[in-house]
Amino acid sequence: MKNLFITALCLATAASSLAAELEYTYNVNNDDPLVYGFNKKETYDVAILLNDPSLVGAKVTGMKVLLPVDASSVDNLSSWMTSELTLDGKNNAPDICSVEASYSEYYLSATFPEPYTVTSDGVYVGYSFDITDLEDKEDYPGTPIAVVKSDMSGGLFVHSSRTRKKWADIGADIEAVSMMVVTLEADYKDYDAAATLPANSYLPLGEELPVAVKIVNHGQNPIQEIGYSYTIGEYAGNGSFKLEEPINSIGDIAVVKIPMKTEAGIGTYPFTFTLETVNGQANTDPNRVSTGDLSVIPFIPVNRPLVEEYTGLNCGYCPRGYIAMEEMNRMNGDLFIGMAYHSDSYESRNAMVVLEYDDFPYAVTGYPFGTINRMAGMNPSEFPFVWDNYRNDMPVADLEISTEWTDETMSELRATTNVRFIKDFEQHNYKLAIALVADNLFNSSWAQSNYFSGKEPEGVESELWDLFINGYAKVPGLVFNDVVVYYKDVKGIDGALPESITVGENITYEYSVRMDDVVNLGGTQFMNPEAKLHFVAMVLDGNTGYAINSNKSSNVNYTTVGINGIESNAEVIETIYHDLQGRRMEEPSTGIFIKKEILSDGTTRVSKVIVR
Repeated sequence: MKNLFITALCLATAASSLAAELEYTYNVNNDDPLVYGFNKKETYDVAILLNDPSLVGAKVTGMKVLLPVDASSVDNLSSWMTSELTLDGKNNAPDICSVEASYSEYYLSATFPEPYTVTSDGVYVGYSFDITDLEDKEDYPGTPIAVVKSDMSGGLFVHSSRTRKKWADIGADIEAVSMMVVTLEADYKDYDAAATLPANSYLPLGEELPVAVKIVNHGQNPIQEIGYSYTIGEYAGNGSFKLEEPINSIGDIAVVKIPMKTEAGIGTYPFTFTLETVNGQANTDPNRVSTGDLSVIPFIPVNRPLVEEYTGLNCGYCPRGYIAMEEMNRMNGDLFIGMAYHSDSYESRNAMVVLEYDDFPYAVTGYPFGTINRMAGMNPSEFPFVWDNYRNDMPVADLEISTEWTDETMSELRATTNVRFIKDFEQHNYKLAIALVADNLFNSSWAQSNYFSGKEPEGVESELWDLFINGYAKVPGLVFNDVVVYYKDVKGIDGALPESITVGENITYEYSVRMDDVVNLGGTQFMNPEAKLHFVAMVLDGNTGYAINSNKSSNVNYTTVGINGIESNAEVIETIYHDLQGRRMEEPSTGIFIKKEILSDGTTRVSKVIVR
């Protein structure tokens, strides 16, 4: 998908009037887009609900939304308003109005000829379109709904003609909201600010940590300081907070992280937050009080989002994914958990392909393709720009995983996982999944197809682009990392987690893989002697398929390791360089080279280096 950018919220207020034009969106953090869809030619209907009490009396005048699909793949665009989501047979049936929408530069937009006044019951604003072609390889018409991650309710309702044949609150299922922006006209009200809590908040036992609160400015002056009070069960607290950046004027929204604490013990409690003052003045807004649940937890899990790439040697656009994965690894270190799936759609089954397409954990709509936590499909070039959004989540479980050989023959590799949850679960559908992943894979016969020869870089900035921009239609000599080489229980291992879970309990599970079973779909062992292996463990939500958290073990050498798989401390006795055409270089000049090191214990290792 081409680079797309979402503009910030804007506001126009007439100096001589109390009337204001504002833009309302569930994308309160102005996050970058993710995509969602069903990979079928069908009609999509998408809606959000405007039911904020502060909007009562405002007039809906129009809308716009990112539609990340080429114009040749979409038809019959419309926008509409309705008091309830209903169907006439199989078709959407809005009861207020429906107008033809326009499409330009990846945006669908419409102006309603007769503005609608929002009542206390709220109003649904939506849009519809037909996907007519799934063949585009650069955009992703199979996933045409632009969303952002959020646990806010009311932000994403979907119906489609073939897949979702009834209206459904998809946002509640996938924890996402539409990027739609609705334009309204409203008379100024003498309110100050509204507050909204997430449905679920967390604090560690006995510690103070920030809690996210959404604040909407309903006054004419910028909000620079707030006073607040809160209750967590029977515990009460209060304080004041200066904002790093002001919330400028009516309609502007910010998520503010306010430090809180409680003396309550481990458990989940009713949580009430009141925005008492704004800039030292009493806050009279009718939405100044918000409620939710807050869980006091025994520890804060380390959140490691699962990043998965789908690729192939014969995919000319796939250098995007190769570079994105390498840069993510470089930037994020041990927090980066990557898994690359090579597909026989674009690669020989005798290379790095170990899973059939139908066994992939996500429905791939084009290559390269990627997901984070299996929540939404995206171009892998987007990984670095959305990864932080997933890192900010609070996972319900923490994982640790270690690796060792089962005996001195090194014919079987064993993973030991330890999982702890932050809540009790009498009944649950969480699953533990484990995959074997390889780094440092190299084969002189492998060459990556390349459509970027002589062109400009796309997506992630990296010196690795020189490999492809200055290369030919086939680029040999690449070293591949994070490659999935064995993964049988994609949806989780039955019985790996107990039926009931106790908060803080250490759940241990062992999993072994015989090296004779690590073969590609062609039935051959394909790893070079210098390859390194590690396990990736994931906790999955069996209801949604999402990855809740993940972690990886340390690497072990594929063929020559010490007992228990600890990497050898052997010294390098000779270093040999080759260029990307396989020619040996005595003294490498500026560029990218393959470095082969011969160690004192007789082993070798291969890596990719950049010489400046």
